[in-house]
Amino acid sequence: MANILLYYYPNTKASRPRWALEELGLGYDLKKIDLQAGEHKTEAFKKIHPLGLVPAMDYNGTTFFESTAMCQFLADQYPEKKLAPAMNNPKRAHYYQWMNFALQHLEPEIVKFFMHTMRLPAEQQMKAEADAAVTKLTAYTECLENHLKQNEFLLGSDFSMADIVVGSGMIWAQSMNLLTNCSAIKSYTERLKNRAAYVKAKID
Repeated sequence: MANILLYYYPNTKASRPRWALEELGLGYDLKKIDLQAGEHKTEAFKKIHPLGLVPAMDYNGTTFFESTAMCQFLADQYPEKKLAPAMNNPKRAHYYQWMNFALQHLEPEIVKFFMHTMRLPAEQQMKAEADAAVTKLTAYTECLENHLKQNEFLLGSDFSMADIVVGSGMIWAQSMNLLTNCSAIKSYTERLKNRAAYVKAKID
């Protein structure tokens, strides 16, 4: 059994690898990095994550960061769990496609909307930026919506790590009412939130 330590803080992208760990049924330890107290900016933590961000992971003595990388790595370590298509399976292309779709298209606009409506000080928030983010996100979610009208999960009937990466972003978007015309995506996020591993991984 691997020794796994996840450095996390609630309501961050650390929820992704924790969800992944639960889907895989792995044992792991948690180390909460108190962002409010500035623990992520200490020299000690920057030796773990040079940018002073969470999550980070120690897997059998190998420390690395980036939540999507953790999901991909973990899926490949445990192929018997079938959370990633085999390397010679054509679905592997779609597996990479949807993960990159989330990182390149969905998330930047969700983050921009969040920053200009909630996160930045009021005097720095720009309505035009938030509106532009919604416009772009609407086009991107239309693509995802059409796909999910025909598929239970991103790879058809097979749940995969791609669903954790894309789904976590869509759950966040839904919490900010950004999916008003996306009934298929909303149904998809409800299926994800009802998974036992998701419920168990809720970080608090």
